[in-house]
Amino acid sequence: MSGTQDPRTVMMNKLCTLFTISCLLLLCGCPPPAGKTGGTSTGAGGSSTGQTSGTNTPQAARAHDQDVVLIASDLGLGDGWRVRQMNGLLSALAAGSEVRYRLVGELPREIEFGEVTPEVGFPDPASELPGSMTDLEGAALLDQLGSCDWLLLSSGYLLEPALQRISAGSLKAGAVLVMDEAGSQNVVNGSGVPVMRIRFDICHAAFMAGAAAANSSNVAHFVLLGAEDDPQAGEFMTAAEAGMKYVSPSAWIKQAVLPVDSRGMVTPQTFRQEHVRLLNEAGQNFNSSHYILDLTRSNAYITSLIADRNGPLNGYISGGYEDLRVLGDSRVLTFGLKRPEVALGWLLQHCPDAAALQAEANPDGVIMFGLKGSRPGLEESAVGYTPLDLYTRYNPDGPDIAQELERIWKEVEAGELGIDYCGH
Repeated sequence: MSGTQDPRTVMMNKLCTLFTISCLLLLCGCPPPAGKTGGTSTGAGGSSTGQTSGTNTPQAARAHDQDVVLIASDLGLGDGWRVRQMNGLLSALAAGSEVRYRLVGELPREIEFGEVTPEVGFPDPASELPGSMTDLEGAALLDQLGSCDWLLLSSGYLLEPALQRISAGSLKAGAVLVMDEAGSQNVVNGSGVPVMRIRFDICHAAFMAGAAAANSSNVAHFVLLGAEDDPQAGEFMTAAEAGMKYVSPSAWIKQAVLPVDSRGMVTPQTFRQEHVRLLNEAGQNFNSSHYILDLTRSNAYITSLIADRNGPLNGYISGGYEDLRVLGDSRVLTFGLKRPEVALGWLLQHCPDAAALQAEANPDGVIMFGLKGSRPGLEESAVGYTPLDLYTRYNPDGPDIAQELERIWKEVEAGELGIDYCGH
């Protein structure tokens, strides 16, 4: 018998069908069809310079009920760079109500090309340039804090004043995370609050810095410099040397670890003396125009000095661990990167509280991050290197070097390079 069905009967049949489908989907463990009112994820605003896969899109955070505070220190250009990377991630997560986040202080700004001076990155209370904040100015930011669950320190030089304030009761924190170890290795924690140091497997980044220098040099003579306040300086130099010799097996390398003053600076006098000593030691046949630097806070001014075309060195630079290409766009090849925003994103995703943070640390309070897959669920490498787009604008060998570094990095990430460097 044909005819038009009652509209109410048609609607009831549709509702019953949708209900049945939803029940079946739930029974099989599948989510029901999404409605039109679902939210969208927000980009993290993280690094666009790391040669690593992934989108930097923040994942859902398990630490959503934790009060996370980042100190906006600017103890050198590298410190400001790390703060900006982490602030980008945390701001995006906070916008999606994934975490409670506060930035204490003003976000450090990037330095402009026209602001580069011979004193770039030096601590100077009278300077308004990026990277010139003194240790005392950085420590003063801690007095604005009050209390939090997670205290994030971009610079290890702020660990001691933070612990002093915690011990005195003027600052309260459930846990302290040190995102860069330089300057923190001799600090003793007597506060009773757990301190976790985030350590990066920098050998991969250092290897890339060495390989970049060797691909650029025609004579394969190199100066390799580290700073004594970096607890991983030895690893950096071993891996950078391996990168140079991977490309140029007969590479001639003069190297030294330089002392720093109380501010974490390799002074200009120390740099000049050690540089002259290395050149005299090598003799007149040594003709290096390539420098590989791991000089922590001093990377900035020494990079600027070496990259000055009208200066006495007029050399090429690679090193670690922050993006300093603006200091010598035609002379900086690449900087191997630590990517604190990747490490922090993983911790926020996997650790709901301070106890969970401690569970991820080794007995020395260190949490290690390296290539993607080095921790369960780490989908992006926490180390990388800056691209050569600025270098390529001025140097005809740039595209070939960039292509070769991409090939090497793919093999590094896949574990297919076939050589051992720094135990890898």
